[in-house]
Amino acid sequence: MKKGLPHIILLTLLVSCREVTPEKPVWLNPAPELAVTDLQLQFRCSGKNWKAVLLNFTQPVPLSVRHNDTGITISAVHKKGVTEGPAQLCLSTGDHYFFYPVHLRNSKPVLVSKKDYRSPKTVNPDSSLYQQKIIHDIDEYRNLAPLKNYPGYFAEEEILLPPQAGTSRAIKAEPLSSFYVQPGSCTAIPISAVYIAATKSFSITAGPLQDKYGNTAANGTRVAFSFTDGQTSSRMEAAVWNGYSTISIPSTGNTRCSIKAMINQTVSKTLNLIP
Repeated sequence: MKKGLPHIILLTLLVSCREVTPEKPVWLNPAPELAVTDLQLQFRCSGKNWKAVLLNFTQPVPLSVRHNDTGITISAVHKKGVTEGPAQLCLSTGDHYFFYPVHLRNSKPVLVSKKDYRSPKTVNPDSSLYQQKIIHDIDEYRNLAPLKNYPGYFAEEEILLPPQAGTSRAIKAEPLSSFYVQPGSCTAIPISAVYIAATKSFSITAGPLQDKYGNTAANGTRVAFSFTDGQTSSRMEAAVWNGYSTISIPSTGNTRCSIKAMINQTVSKTLNLIP
């Protein structure tokens, strides 16, 4: 009997040291929605080592736990807004966790900004000036806000842009909302030449170069100049700048030369060069 006594004492100690699973805390003031900045949640529970956190679909929201004689009181650590929606309130003590489904909302007015998306961002009068527009409002905590002049949260429409080339902003204060109307193809290529005696050369100018709406051709557009004296032919290219493209070719003495300019399929009249 005396030999078995230590085993009995050890077994008694092991049983008494086993951790007792705590009961799930009772939420005394449950609510269908929680305004995080105004949290004052009351729970009846035992123990003094409780922790609390809100788990939503973006990131955990830390909470403060204050113990009292009958349980705990939970409040917010940071008085800021959150991304609204379904979440879970998690209470833990040791290795034991208890979850309560909740719905988060913001109780204070927040800053709302407008979003205006355009597709395509660049249009060209040679193809189409139609553009798709989608708008919505979103607050500083990434929550969609109801639109004031439209039903629901999103509005979509197709708009026809004016044919004037340039850069516009869907939202004036946001450069990232810019969209663009490019100049179309040149409809005609005026060409002229001036003889420069000092250098015995011709200065050839193509321009002004415009599309059918009067937009100046885009800077960098390549103009091909093709000229011949009846025996040999040559070709030069030059870029458009501010609606004009200019090259210089040497005079061939008394030999007459003819020249024309081309942009894609548009060709100028033939100009005869006489020294």
